[in-house]
Amino acid sequence: MAKRLRTVLRWFSVGIIRWVLWTLLVIPLLLGAASIQSLAWLFAPFGGWLAGFVYPSLPFPADGEQPPTFRQFPPSAMTQTVMGGRGEGLNCSLPPVGKAFFKAPSGSADVSLHFRPSCVMHDLCYRHGAATYGYTQADCDYALQASAFRMCRQVRKAEKAVEKPQAAKSAEEEKVEFEDCQKQAKKVLLGVSLGGGQSFRAGEDSTYFEYDPMPEKADDYVIARAYEISPEQAAAGELGVFAYHFHRNSVTAQALKVNPGNPQRLLDSRSAAVPWPGQYIPTAPTAEWLGGGESALMALSRKGAFNTNLEFVKFDTRFKDGKTTLNFLTCPIPLKRCPVDSPAIGKMARMADGPALISLKRVGSESAKASMGLGQWNLETAERITHRLGDSPSIGSRYRFLQNELLLEKDAEGQNTHAWVLARGYDTDDGSIRTPEDGQGYRDRMLVVRQSLISGKASTTTSLPVAESGDPLFVVRLAPGAGVALAGLQRRSPSWWNMFSGTTPDESATLLTLWHLQDDGNSIEKPPISLPPPLDQTFIDRPPMVVDLAGIAAPVIVWTHVSDDRQTPALDLVLTALDPGQSPLPVLGAFKCELSLAEQIDLAAATNIREKAKYEKDANDSSAKEAAKLKALKDLLRRWKTSQTLVSSKPNGEGPADLAVTTVLNGFPRLSFQVVLKNENGGFTYKQVLPDAPHFKCGAVENGTLVSRQANQRRNSTVRLARSSTTSENTSGRE
Repeated sequence: MAKRLRTVLRWFSVGIIRWVLWTLLVIPLLLGAASIQSLAWLFAPFGGWLAGFVYPSLPFPADGEQPPTFRQFPPSAMTQTVMGGRGEGLNCSLPPVGKAFFKAPSGSADVSLHFRPSCVMHDLCYRHGAATYGYTQADCDYALQASAFRMCRQVRKAEKAVEKPQAAKSAEEEKVEFEDCQKQAKKVLLGVSLGGGQSFRAGEDSTYFEYDPMPEKADDYVIARAYEISPEQAAAGELGVFAYHFHRNSVTAQALKVNPGNPQRLLDSRSAAVPWPGQYIPTAPTAEWLGGGESALMALSRKGAFNTNLEFVKFDTRFKDGKTTLNFLTCPIPLKRCPVDSPAIGKMARMADGPALISLKRVGSESAKASMGLGQWNLETAERITHRLGDSPSIGSRYRFLQNELLLEKDAEGQNTHAWVLARGYDTDDGSIRTPEDGQGYRDRMLVVRQSLISGKASTTTSLPVAESGDPLFVVRLAPGAGVALAGLQRRSPSWWNMFSGTTPDESATLLTLWHLQDDGNSIEKPPISLPPPLDQTFIDRPPMVVDLAGIAAPVIVWTHVSDDRQTPALDLVLTALDPGQSPLPVLGAFKCELSLAEQIDLAAATNIREKAKYEKDANDSSAKEAAKLKALKDLLRRWKTSQTLVSSKPNGEGPADLAVTTVLNGFPRLSFQVVLKNENGGFTYKQVLPDAPHFKCGAVENGTLVSRQANQRRNSTVRLARSSTTSENTSGRE
């Protein structure tokens, strides 16, 4: 009893000391921040001078087109959504000093709301850009200032629509606006650099998530897409995955297939490099329905943010006799009426009357009385439908709609039925969208519009109490009869809070948030769902995938994590059912694959990695050889940690299709592997790994240990699933 009392007193004393230190630290910071921002009239001119001094000759776009908004690229037809963002929220986190650089009129919106669309893309670039597109921090920062410049032009356009609805700008006004937006963009870049420049995830700290609809700065990266195969193709060793290498305005394709002459390797089936059509930006494809019973991998390609020209590009990829061929077809049959111009980057949709292009658009003239809507272009008949958002005859500050991805909802048959539009800085009033000029509450509330894609059907509009820390949100179709919801991931407590509050790891777990939107517009917030014990916060560094599987009513979430071991890293794989009625989520299977880097690095497919590190297996200088080998192994580990994982269905010719989880090595698809899981009795069991190589040791995890199932394993070993505290800290990649 006395021992327990001493423990309680010690805990209480330490807690008091922590909160005293916390108070002493935070109160001066808050007072200082308030003082600095209150002196914006003084700091704003200085900020403009300082930004011009630090960035004296940044190039700026000469146009006033709207900047691109992020979108996700599901890698397979069975993938509902890929939940990127690492659960860290999205915002324009300008520090107080950075905000003091901007002098805003009384009653106008916060500068962080003005430039939030630019900051959202910048956040995703910092977290996923290096792994996905090879972006450097300079690439992300340059894209931020170009986007901020365009956002400034959009904000000025909205302000002018209120002040002078009909008046055209004079040449002098255009020049003043152009120079002012140059200055504002430089200040945004300077402010973000002061507040979060250290947040860039480089090397193995970055994770793969496709978010950029116009990757114009990316010229050397690999993406993978699943394609449908027959039981015979699966039995012959085809993985059902194409890998595409984008390099200097051309693309090379490669089907992943086990080498029939050596089952421990993948076949080298690369196609010739094919130039991208026209002068458009090479863009990743997604599986789309074209009508006439045909589906294909399609890309919506633009010439750049400066130009609204649009091209529909089909990836005509084929694999035969051990070789892959690739051709690009623009506006392919059976499409008949492809629009060649679109102000906003839209999405293709599968409708009852044919394929369509859905995109955001302005409704009405360029004035304060204009509204926002969805444009729906039938790609067979060229019929155009405009859906006005809400019951509002006019919506101000329309640039605020550029913050989030346009989301499309599908029914159980795969047809798109609704579009979801998300925005901050708005409110609702009896179904109408209200635009408070100051945008108050945008950090804590989100406007949600669920618009039917049937002509004449009204939309449902609501405002949800979703904080910026809960962004981004994704549309998920739940089990039959359960409807649809907006889903997001959120880390409960950031690390600096844990440091002061003493929060335990269990208390700072990741939460899955779900929001239902009923047909009458009322929202239902489900209690946050905790993740099961095998999953810690490192499992959301790599974006989880929500997929549909035959025989399982609820969607399945596939979670992955690559450990930090420098010799034998492992891919951890956990599958859970997305059942809102259960917390934590029920686990359907846990698996692990050990990856022997020392064996992989000597393979022929790893030649370029060895050459880059100057590692020669037969070198005489043992010390130089060992140093070069360590460098090559480090590069190989980085590529595994930044690899892409995709989920697809694999027919077996017997019962329900197997589940295939393919991990494509960053830059080197021939070193990839696929774990095949048997779908039975509402769960999954380990079946095999392809290729059947000794450097892949895979199996199910039982009672925290790996049970190897490979016939070619040379030793029986078990590997603890639980990582040491040091490993967990190194793999979390926290800011």
